[in-house]
Amino acid sequence: MATLNDIRKQTEQWLDNVVIGLNLCPFAAKPRRNNQIDIVICPAEQETDVLQQFQRATAELQHQPHIDTRLFILAKGFDDFYYFNQFLNRVDSLITTNQWQGTFQIATFHPEYQFSGTLPEDKQNLTNQAPYPILHILRESSVEKAISYHPDVDDIPMQNIKRMELLSQEDIAKFFPYLTKGNRDKNE
Repeated sequence: MATLNDIRKQTEQWLDNVVIGLNLCPFAAKPRRNNQIDIVICPAEQETDVLQQFQRATAELQHQPHIDTRLFILAKGFDDFYYFNQFLNRVDSLITTNQWQGTFQIATFHPEYQFSGTLPEDKQNLTNQAPYPILHILRESSVEKAISYHPDVDDIPMQNIKRMELLSQEDIAKFFPYLTKGNRDKNE
């Protein structure tokens, strides 16, 4: 089983090598350089406990203007992508209950992420496949500011898909080592 330190290290490698290194998010490099990306690891497994910790982490972010974005990592209990995806309904309800729409938005990542209408092995799924299930809490004001400087924000997903399609099997093994069966077993 991976330690909290292992989880942090693997997530930081993914952030640096995949998200920033492959330029999947053209907005991530600057906050990373400026130490404005915070990582919170949630060791809880039960949905209620996870939601309480997520609520706390999001509420704290309101009072931490120096933190631009937070990666809330679900370290246990959410290995199944479909279960994780269903859990997102409860996360959305929590956002609504706390009246955080317009303040925060959530992006999601998972080792088995699969976009609707794709096959599990389709390379475009790699854009959202991280070493662990992640709820990425973004400040809406930061997102709006970042996209105002980008020439064509609507083209980012298509560029990312093209980038993933060009990856060889060796590239995939290099950038996504956690997707191989042997490495997944080590993390469990």
